[in-house]
Amino acid sequence: MIYSQLSLMIETDQKIKMEQNSRQVFNLGRFYLSQGMTQQQIPTNDCGPTAVAMMINILREQSGIRNKKVSKKEVTSAISLMGRIPNWIPKIGGASAPWGLVSAFNHLAHRNHIPWEARRVSHANSVLLAKTLKKIGYISILRVWKNGGAHWSNVIHIDLREGFIHLLDPNPYLAHLPASKIIQVEDWKTVKQDWERQPWWAKCLGIKRELIVYQSTDK
Repeated sequence: MIYSQLSLMIETDQKIKMEQNSRQVFNLGRFYLSQGMTQQQIPTNDCGPTAVAMMINILREQSGIRNKKVSKKEVTSAISLMGRIPNWIPKIGGASAPWGLVSAFNHLAHRNHIPWEARRVSHANSVLLAKTLKKIGYISILRVWKNGGAHWSNVIHIDLREGFIHLLDPNPYLAHLPASKIIQVEDWKTVKQDWERQPWWAKCLGIKRELIVYQSTDK
């Protein structure tokens, strides 16, 4: 009888924690920014700067910083020519490279007194992704589409056992949704296939299974 009551208490406590974690995850939808649309009504190549801007704003609030939010335009302006994919590459020419986004985040974090830094992790694996996410809380991931395009998104939760992943994505088609519906839950196998894809241009640039990892600089 005592054992049954103890088991029920543990199970109830786990359910409460899961509900709290779920609310925290979906609450991050309020930081959503859209990468925007071109005049032809197709998504722009600004997914990288937009994803980084969202991360800066999340960490800014988490750190108790009260200055204004960072826009995708500010991140874009902080990326040098060398921090971009060469213009001659179809579909993604001129888009932000992993090293350019890392440099932009660190520049803007320093300028806004946010005690966090970014670093690039290339050729990562699922275990490292999950461990880093559990330890730190946030990661940006580069997905590569079958048509040769690519897309940056922020990972805020992953469950490898259940096989799903929560994304704070700059997809402009989400702009009409309320903040509580912004966080996208996707199948990890599908996202993993995109993450592991390496077309010819990615091989040339040494891009494969890319992550941007964020970590606190507070001692």
